[in-house]
Amino acid sequence: MEPQAEKVSILEKSAFGMGDLASNLFYQTFTMFLLYFYTDVFGISAAAAGTMFLIVRILDTFYDPLVGIMADRTNSKYGKFRPWILYTLLPFGVLGFLTFYTPELVTSSKLVYAYVTYTAMMFVYSTINVPYGALMAVMTSNSLERTSLSAFRSVFAFSGGIIVQAFTLQLVHYFGLLNSNSDGSVNEQFGFSVAMGIYSVLAVVLFLTTFFLCKERVKMYHG
Repeated sequence: MEPQAEKVSILEKSAFGMGDLASNLFYQTFTMFLLYFYTDVFGISAAAAGTMFLIVRILDTFYDPLVGIMADRTNSKYGKFRPWILYTLLPFGVLGFLTFYTPELVTSSKLVYAYVTYTAMMFVYSTINVPYGALMAVMTSNSLERTSLSAFRSVFAFSGGIIVQAFTLQLVHYFGLLNSNSDGSVNEQFGFSVAMGIYSVLAVVLFLTTFFLCKERVKMYHG
């Protein structure tokens, strides 16, 4: 590793933090609303959704280390970890939207759709977030700057949670009323689709900002 001790600007630290803001727009939404969406909006049973969550989490446990190994072996003109952000951010946004989209399907086909989109989303989530988490180590070798980067990341991650808590249901309600059901009730299927479409666009823009404004200064060589 080449000894580098460059300081990182406030702008670059903010751009780094935006990556965790982007991730938490989805992660916090999954944590708070995905089970409700699957059971009350999408139309599958709680047991089926719970089983799916368990299976996908187990698969993801084995997938995360694989992403880390592949990212560690990457060497490109964009660096070691930034290319993973660039090439994964669009699938990240698209799958985040599709996970909360409700196609016209029979119940059994809905479960298949849920498995495919949720599994793909969790794998893509790991594919972008494992290299993103490692990015801090190659932005600077200055321990104080790394501590500062970690603090920025935490602040932006917390902000993502606040945004999700404050606006998700309001967005679902607002857009659900604009395209209300025949009885005048809120169309939550449409509302969730639009809300997650907004989050998806924001996440892509935020991760693009991370990619373009963050620099890999510390050269790490895989033996």
